Amino acid sequence: WLLDRRTVADYGLDLDGHWWRDAGFGIALGFGLPTLVLAVQMGVGFTSVTGVLPTGASDTFQFGAAGPLVRLALLVPFFIVQASAEEIIVRGYLLTNLAEGAAGTVGNAASTVAATVLTGALFGVLHWTNPGATALSVTNITLYGVLLGACYVLTGRLGIACGFHVAWNYTLSLWDFPVSGLETGVALIATESTGPDLVTGGAFGPEGGLVALPMLVVGTTALGWW
Repeated sequence: WLLDRRTVADYGLDLDGHWWRDAGFGIALGFGLPTLVLAVQMGVGFTSVTGVLPTGASDTFQFGAAGPLVRLALLVPFFIVQASAEEIIVRGYLLTNLAEGAAGTVGNAASTVAATVLTGALFGVLHWTNPGATALSVTNITLYGVLLGACYVLTGRLGIACGFHVAWNYTLSLWDFPVSGLETGVALIATESTGPDLVTGGAFGPEGGLVALPMLVVGTTALGWW
């Protein structure tokens, strides 16, 4: 408000009925795509289910002696804060200001596209230092960053982007996939991926593999439909 003379709603946070409907769609999308990854990889024999409610060590999450259900419950507020904060900063704040700042030079449409691509690239680079990161994982996350930017640009609200980002991270955890290279130490089902790392993403998770690209197509198509 002091620096940019904007209201909170100007950053995509007008939490009205439209916003929450968008968020609901984003949650459905964020749950559906990792679930589709699991189904496809199980179908071709790249991933198998080995147990239920596994727990393990995690360098990121310190749960102490908490059981699996408590751990899964604690991940919910963590991912809500973590993912929403990233969306508010990268999309709501940076994309908004980059697009407006360049509009006088290249026009509104070009500045919006450029801001969407640039903030998507920043989103990818921010994950470069995650464990197991590769050039492919950074490229994939950049492309997903562009998709998240499109969610914001096409609706004027952060509802889809926040819902999608939160649900994506949480659902990866549910199916025992690493979240951008991070092990959460708990899952709803225990899975083991033995397929090629180039496809599955290996220790980085689906975001680091070729499997992320067809999911990107599905997500983009779903966004266009919405």
